[in-house]
Formats: sequence, structure tokens, C-alpha cells
Amino acid sequence: LHAGRAAQGGLFSAAPHHAALQRLAEHAPSFSLGAGGPLQAYRSRQLRLRQQKDRLQQEEVFEKSMNFLMAPQRWTYGSMAAYQRKLLELMGATGWRRRFSADDPSVK
Repeated sequence: LHAGRAAQGGLFSAAPHHAALQRLAEHAPSFSLGAGGPLQAYRSRQLRLRQQKDRLQQEEVFEKSMNFLMAPQRWTYGSMAAYQRKLLELMGATGWRRRFSADDPSVK
């Protein structure tokens, strides 16, 4: 067995973890995680999580803005200005990070 592996061009090590890694490497093509492999699966998962987080944040902003919008008895210019300020605050447009990224299309 050992001579066969050395004859195939593979290196042989007596350490058990090396043998286990070798078996994993031999079976790696059978671990199909999609067309791009594990890295593509990881990136698509990151994208899905980011999209879900963005959607939940948008829903939260919408709910809070509706509550703020419906709070006053009368709608005045001051109410409109306060609503705009509150909406920008909820979106995070007044924070320092957002000020540094002025090209963000969600604020325009």
C-alpha cells in the first residue's frame, strides 16, 4: 500500500493526520457544493444573509417612519421637516460613516 502511493508520485507520511488529510483530498471532488465549490457556496450564503438583513432593516425603517408620520394630529410644515429628519436618522444618513460615503444611492 505504501509503495503504491509513493509510486504514484504521492508523498507518504506515517502521521495519522496526514493519512486522514490525504483521504479527504482524494474524496474532495465528491463533496459537491454547487458549480463553484465551497467558496462559491460561502459567497452566495453571505449574499443571501446580507440581502435578508437589508430587507429586515428596510421593513423596520418603514414601520418606524409610518408610526412617526401618523403621530401628530395636524400635518404642518414643521411636521414634514421633522419627518424628513427622522427618516434620515432611521436610515443612518446622519452618521459619520454615511457622511463619508456620500455616493450611497439610498440617501439621495
